[in-house]
Amino acid sequence: MPTDDFYRLDRMRATPFPNRLLELLPTLPETDARIVAIVVRSTLGWQGPDRGLRKASAYFAPHDLRRQVGLASGTTLRTALARLVQRGVVEILAVDGAKHPGYISPGTALRLRIARPWVEEPADARGAKQGHFGGDATKEI
Repeated sequence: MPTDDFYRLDRMRATPFPNRLLELLPTLPETDARIVAIVVRSTLGWQGPDRGLRKASAYFAPHDLRRQVGLASGTTLRTALARLVQRGVVEILAVDGAKHPGYISPGTALRLRIARPWVEEPADARGAKQGHFGGDATKEI
């Protein structure tokens, strides 16, 4: 097979985007899909010192996230984030890393991450076929 049919991963400047999230995007409202893409780029798009590690969470100022998503209203942003939290796609974290109760105060920095079942297979599911997405990720959305 010709080598020009492949890209070298060690030279690629790309963000890994989990397949399960790619399959979910068309079912989300546009605002929700944009938020997911921004959170993925701001987290999984950053490599740790060990090239096998990716950033799990990122901080966002609500006005910056609103601008990146293309929204004029903070209410629309809070509503979209609440939908994503309710579906278990995005988690809002407190400064100490604990899950935030979900209410987003205007002007408060947000620490967001994609929930692990959307990104990783559970350790016990590796190597075993457990449905299309494996392990916990097979739950109904």
